[in-house]
Amino acid sequence: MKFLLDLFDKLSKESIKYSIMRNYVDLPKSTGGSDIDVWVAKEHLEKFYTILMKCAEENHGKTVSYINKLYEPKTCIMGIDWGVQFDVYKDIVPIGNCKFFTGDAIWKHTILYNGVQVLDSKWEAVESFLKEVLNTRHCNRKEKFYIDASLAIKSMSFEELKDGLNLFSDEYIRLLKKVGEEKKNDSLINDIYKYGIQQLRIKNKFEISSHLAKFYRLFKRPGYFVVVLGTDGSGKSTIIDHITPILEGAFHHGIHYEHLRPNLIPDIGILFGKRQKEKIEVSPHPHDVKVSGFLGSLCKFLYYLQDYIWGYLFKILPSIALYSHVYILDRYYYDYYIDQKRAKILLPKWIIKIGEFFVPKPDIIICLGGNPDVIYKRKPETSLEEVRKQTTQLKKIAETKNNSVWIDTTVDVKISINKTMEAIQEMMSKRFSK
Repeated sequence: MKFLLDLFDKLSKESIKYSIMRNYVDLPKSTGGSDIDVWVAKEHLEKFYTILMKCAEENHGKTVSYINKLYEPKTCIMGIDWGVQFDVYKDIVPIGNCKFFTGDAIWKHTILYNGVQVLDSKWEAVESFLKEVLNTRHCNRKEKFYIDASLAIKSMSFEELKDGLNLFSDEYIRLLKKVGEEKKNDSLINDIYKYGIQQLRIKNKFEISSHLAKFYRLFKRPGYFVVVLGTDGSGKSTIIDHITPILEGAFHHGIHYEHLRPNLIPDIGILFGKRQKEKIEVSPHPHDVKVSGFLGSLCKFLYYLQDYIWGYLFKILPSIALYSHVYILDRYYYDYYIDQKRAKILLPKWIIKIGEFFVPKPDIIICLGGNPDVIYKRKPETSLEEVRKQTTQLKKIAETKNNSVWIDTTVDVKISINKTMEAIQEMMSKRFSK
């Protein structure tokens, strides 16, 4: 990745004091599918961010999300065909709001790897293991952490461990030494968690600023709600499949996908036991279905309206309001304007408009369309006349919603993907332009 090569080259030339904490095997060519956890010395923070932003700009990247945390701000940067998330440790490494691993200890054990400054493998293993245990109270999620830490601690003396973990007591270092002597067991893990947290809380003052930062996120959300609309054959699946890995790079482990609705409440067919959840499939002939009458359509519409409202409030909003996450919905409420028959309902447009008043608005609406003749040839599942009608309605949505963009997917697929990413990048970066 040219962005990473440029970044680490500039950091080296400017003699920036930094250290990549873990997952650096593929650097500087690639992140290897990981985010970048980087410690930066306090006196070099401002210069580090200046270089980071300059390299992003030179590689057509923009900041698409930022979470202001006391010791560990998170920055998501995305280009047209790449994305990287940075967790920047400001001088120290924290556990919650507690100082855990000091900058002096980190720098003392930093080495050069492929031209990148990284924490040496022994201390990487110890730091990763302790962060996992002290944050989660167990080490089940990543079993490898215990194995690596056990080998590292076994090769380290008491004095070496004490020198690096100078915030902990001698008794705690002796407890930690058992990791190099014993097989993993719940009692040992629990003691490492309990006594470690106790000592960190005693030595650290409660910081209210991080709690205020969480409250601030509600007014400047770090995450996004993205809707992709389009007729059958418009290329929704192709576009989503291509943009998801790029978004995943920028929003590490933060991409969620749903079809049509938030799906907080079950499908009516599942609710009445007509089919099982795992057997739900998109029909290859969506119009070969029986449409409900007015009363049945209204009941069905009102039932699913609850999913759009409460599914957003209890499933989507908590994720995008507090974290750098992206929810992608393939189709959405607006599909009622485009293709009611797919939903097996038939209602006047004024009822759909009233319902829309209560439905949460997406941050970004991607409308995929183009030449109806080309779209119909791709998927002749309905009729050419129906494709033309749906494309016209979709175009109206793109023109009337100020958070929407029209993408012609009947041209070269690479062009469509790039234009989609350009639109997403542009709309996301506006929130964090400053």
